[in-house]
Amino acid sequence: MTPGQHPTLSRHLENAGFGLLLAVVALAPLPFGSNGPESLLILSGLSGSVLLLTALALVLRPEPVPALSVRLPTFALACFVAFGLAGLVQVIPSLPDGLPHPLWAETARILGLHGGSGTISIDRLATWSALAKSAGYAAIGISAVFLLREPQRRRRAILVLVIAGGLYAAYGLIALGTGDCCVVWQKKTVYLGVATGPFINRNSFATYLGLIAIVCLGHALREFGELRRVSTPGFLRRLGARLGILLTRQWGMIAVLVAAVTALLFTLSRAGMTSTLLAAGALVLMLSQARVLGDERRPVAAFATFACTAALTLALFGSALIQRVSNEGVEDAYRTQSWQIMITGIEASPWLGHGFGTFPEAFPLYRDDRLPSRRYWDKAQDTYIELAMDTGIPATAVLLLGFGALAMQCVRGLSRRRRDRRLYPALGLAAMVLVAAHSIFDFSMQIPAIATTFALIMGIAITESGIWRNRGPDQSSAT
Repeated sequence: MTPGQHPTLSRHLENAGFGLLLAVVALAPLPFGSNGPESLLILSGLSGSVLLLTALALVLRPEPVPALSVRLPTFALACFVAFGLAGLVQVIPSLPDGLPHPLWAETARILGLHGGSGTISIDRLATWSALAKSAGYAAIGISAVFLLREPQRRRRAILVLVIAGGLYAAYGLIALGTGDCCVVWQKKTVYLGVATGPFINRNSFATYLGLIAIVCLGHALREFGELRRVSTPGFLRRLGARLGILLTRQWGMIAVLVAAVTALLFTLSRAGMTSTLLAAGALVLMLSQARVLGDERRPVAAFATFACTAALTLALFGSALIQRVSNEGVEDAYRTQSWQIMITGIEASPWLGHGFGTFPEAFPLYRDDRLPSRRYWDKAQDTYIELAMDTGIPATAVLLLGFGALAMQCVRGLSRRRRDRRLYPALGLAAMVLVAAHSIFDFSMQIPAIATTFALIMGIAITESGIWRNRGPDQSSAT
């Protein structure tokens, strides 16, 4: 051991970081998805602490960290850093003329001020807050990549996530069935009669439940695939035997899956259900193509089976959701009208934006009679449009390019030599499909609890995608 290396201390720090990581992800939905200012401050601080503990553990580690094959993840990290730097530029004062937002000059003219230092952001504090939130999510994802190298830790992390998701799903159903009066300790004033769990918005709860359901479904399907060699005469008897063994081995995952899907149906979230179905369908296709479900690739048959099961579930248990779609349709006039106004705002500052996280202040600048609703809009009903309005088109493109690089890394993970290790890259891609689809119609990824959960899932997916070139003894066993 060379000077400066402390194996015992390194292990203790790593264990502390791992425990704190699990606590942060499990408790993030409490309260209200950590969307309040106090909860957000605590969550960001704890996320930074997880990353600090991870970094210290790696520095004090006696043996070198296994060599990485991280070209795509490094490119993704570079994109995220570039996005963060673009946000920092937005709060720098005394920029050259033409770069600060015109609102600063107009305000100075009205107030008779001279020599003011305007910025690109129209609300510096809001931009700093948005940057801190994003840094916290990145800290969770990066820490997960390093802390979950060991299969035992990955299993424990998934177990904690699934148990927490099952408890929140059960709470949402129990609260709905016992009067639906409160969200945690706060009196419920919106979305009465539908499940929202510990979240205020039903769409946010639907996205969270969708992520939990995808994780449970993936593990159940992998176990079902591993039972492909069960030998029983007759197709139906063999199928029954496989299902019986599956229920015995994966009863916990299946129970949480049922609870999550049931609660999801009772949210009556059209976008939440649609994005979850898209993600689940993508997961089935990927697992079939990766031969996790059997020795032969049968994506069409696998997807057809999934589609029939999903349709039957909706027909039997989704009558309230179907009734809502029948009464209200799939379009929201206010949403589409607000998008038109946001595009006007993007056209006013397409390159630099109005400031990361300043949508509540920027949107009223362009709001007009095209939107008859007088309600307060603190978030757009489309994350992509809001990002373009806040940060500009180039910065938004760079951010999405980073996520695209992570998706490509997960695609590589689907071809890993061991079939059982192909599950997590598929889960990462399915989670990305879910949040990407839902972000077209809502702002769930701006809710800290959902972004934190997604970061953990992606961290596990990247870890299992083959980035560890030299595997140690602790990584040799199956997950």
